Amino acid sequence: MSGLRLAVVSRRFWPHADEPELWLGDLVGAMRELGARPTVVTAQWKSNWPTQAVYREVPLVRVPHTSPGGWGTLLYMRRLARWLREHRDQFDAVLVSRLRLDAYAAIGALGSSGLPIVVRAEGAGEMGDAAWLGSSTFGGRIRRRVFAASAIAVGSDVVRNELLELGAPESRVRCLPAGAAPPNHSWDAPNETEAHDASAVRRNRKQAARQSVSEACSDLLTNHDDPVFLYVGRLHRANNLTTLLRAWQHVAQRWPRAWLWFVGDGPERSMLFQRVKEAGLRQQTFMPGSFDDVDDFFEAADVLLCPARAADASPTIRRALAAGLPILASDVAGHRELLSDGGGELVSTRDAAAWAEAMLRLADNVALRADYSAAACIAASEFTLDRSAEQHLALFESLLKSPLP
Repeated sequence: MSGLRLAVVSRRFWPHADEPELWLGDLVGAMRELGARPTVVTAQWKSNWPTQAVYREVPLVRVPHTSPGGWGTLLYMRRLARWLREHRDQFDAVLVSRLRLDAYAAIGALGSSGLPIVVRAEGAGEMGDAAWLGSSTFGGRIRRRVFAASAIAVGSDVVRNELLELGAPESRVRCLPAGAAPPNHSWDAPNETEAHDASAVRRNRKQAARQSVSEACSDLLTNHDDPVFLYVGRLHRANNLTTLLRAWQHVAQRWPRAWLWFVGDGPERSMLFQRVKEAGLRQQTFMPGSFDDVDDFFEAADVLLCPARAADASPTIRRALAAGLPILASDVAGHRELLSDGGGELVSTRDAAAWAEAMLRLADNVALRADYSAAACIAASEFTLDRSAEQHLALFESLLKSPLP
């Protein structure tokens, strides 16, 4: 919808971002390219951060959130609500990431204004929004308010079903998958021939990407033929990273020139680093931290690892498919859906031996990786970033014309 003035609310955003927020940054950029006028409203986690900035040509507003603990969160919610009320004439609609405190504050501030408010649920299983709403101290109160949003966007049927079980109004739930764009929007792959061409392009660009990554972090310097396994996401127990490390011990022993990169941050970082040291894997395992742009990592790696126990389809898998990156993913519902047409393999979630076997199979077989890369390119054409942006804008356009029951 050309010219739509959209407030995009997310408590976490660059530079404090997890998988959903990284994807949200891509989405607002794509909506801007389609003619919308998004403004991101997020938290100012540190007092020395500027209250206004620009992220990929999108205006960014930070609401103070510098006090830790529950009182600091309450102050942030009040400030967010006040900011939205004071600036409501500057927007035509509101998109809120996650069905949590931001959504509660936004709907409380603007629910009677007539502005369409869409809340987007993120994650599934124990780390998802539905689980949080079901277990949080004030989850019932928050649930009643966020379920009154103009619409509830979900990325998969798994999340949809979780919310319906909690009592979400079925008429307001809309499935809008989190599409992804290939690195630098460099290619599309609607058929098998073009997919193999894209796979060849990927191989040619891998060395340049590895050089770029090593310039950002010298520890990541590798040779062109060294197998690189990549994990991108939050370092959290729900993502099953200890199983991955147990598998990696066998792979690293067999392949002394193979590498494992953990790109991201989280509460398990110190524990994982300690286990890496204890296992003698420091020379082959690196944790460079979080990056707001991970395109080079997807182009530099040979295999993406997604061992999460969550049942939802990871946005990272969608990005990997768009990049033509072969995938090893835990055998859960959302991953089965994404890899049904190829692009990688499903692995028993908690079976370290199975993970090691799958990783070794791909490390040993360059031709198999090329086949998965081509299949990934074809699969990615089903859920592009532009399509996601178009679907979100179309939803807002329909809500402005006629609210959902």
